[in-house]
Amino acid sequence: MSHKIDYPFLIGAFVSLIASVAIWFRVSPDYGLFVGIWVPSIFSPWVGVRVVILSAGIKTREVQEAMVLNLPIGLNGELRDREGTDTDAYLCCGGTGKTGTSS
Repeated sequence: MSHKIDYPFLIGAFVSLIASVAIWFRVSPDYGLFVGIWVPSIFSPWVGVRVVILSAGIKTREVQEAMVLNLPIGLNGELRDREGTDTDAYLCCGGTGKTGTSS
C-alpha cells in the first residue's frame, strides 16, 4: 500500500544509490561513499512522513475501495477473509459477537 508521496523519496534514494556507485568507480571511492550516505538520509524523512500519514488515518486507495464495497479490513488496513473472522458477527449483531443464536 503506497501513497503518491512515496515516489519522490524512492526515486531520490534510487538515484542517489546509482550515483554513488558510479562516482565510486569513476571518480573516487571517498566521494562515492559520501553520496552513498544520502540514501539512508533520504529514507529517514520518508519514515516520518509515513508515520504522519498512518497516524492521521489517511487511507490508501485499496482500503478506501474496500470500505465502499463493505469488505472486512484488519486493524493494520489489510483486507481480511470473511471466513473465520469475528468482526462480521460483532458488527452485524450490535456488538454482542453472537450470530443469531438465542441464549
